[in-house]
Amino acid sequence: MNIIDNMISFYNEQPGTSAYRPSIEKILKNLPRVPEMGIEELAEFCDVSTPTMVRLVRRFGSGSYRQFREDIAKTLKNYHFENRCFPYVPSEESLDNICDSYFSRMTSMLDELQDSIKANGAIIDNVCLALHESDRVLFFVAFPNTPASRQFQTDLIVAGKITGGYATNELRRTCLDQLTEKSIVICDVFYAGYNASFNDDVEILKEAALRGARTVVICPDSIPIGSDTPTYLLRYKATGTSMDRYQSNIFLNLLMIRHRALYIDKMM
Repeated sequence: MNIIDNMISFYNEQPGTSAYRPSIEKILKNLPRVPEMGIEELAEFCDVSTPTMVRLVRRFGSGSYRQFREDIAKTLKNYHFENRCFPYVPSEESLDNICDSYFSRMTSMLDELQDSIKANGAIIDNVCLALHESDRVLFFVAFPNTPASRQFQTDLIVAGKITGGYATNELRRTCLDQLTEKSIVICDVFYAGYNASFNDDVEILKEAALRGARTVVICPDSIPIGSDTPTYLLRYKATGTSMDRYQSNIFLNLLMIRHRALYIDKMM
């Protein structure tokens, strides 16, 4: 993933009335100019204050405005060969060859994911038992309204649990006080810097644990998160592509199916 992906993802999460949307639109439409602009100049160009631009840059996952400009310049420079969701394909390649390469790549990734899931089978069953014993399950996931997340939440409601999905750390902090030793927090992380900063993700997980809640983290193996941070850690091989999001959803689906088979269907 790259800085442009970060901006697009953050933009897509904003409501239509968000004050951030016009600023992000201006930045995205004028990307080649941004590396040449100072932060005050960019703030004026986007009709916002400098402190607002600082906050916005941090929302994109950049530690500083200098890093933000460097990341944009690097991404634009290398875009035709690197930093894409899927590899560079020469224009003379036929559609048949592109399809063969694309699906071969996806099949290989899914085979690796299947091996990873099988290796995590005991952990998945332990998570399902913890879900069964809980009274509140919160999804601290990037996309709480995907079909996988919504269906999982529906199953949990049928099973008598309190549940909800929270996409940003700002929203997640508002419900930390609801957590007890009978709560479960499920969190997915694709890469350091997604949404708010990765350090904030880790700190929120630690705060949840301090309140007695058990935590489940689903993430690629490239994420620098220690096994001591979550109660349960489910990893898959990182691809650096949008497949990481699909793999996270597949993990959620399998958790849902396994929990349903073990504890919900038996109640019906």
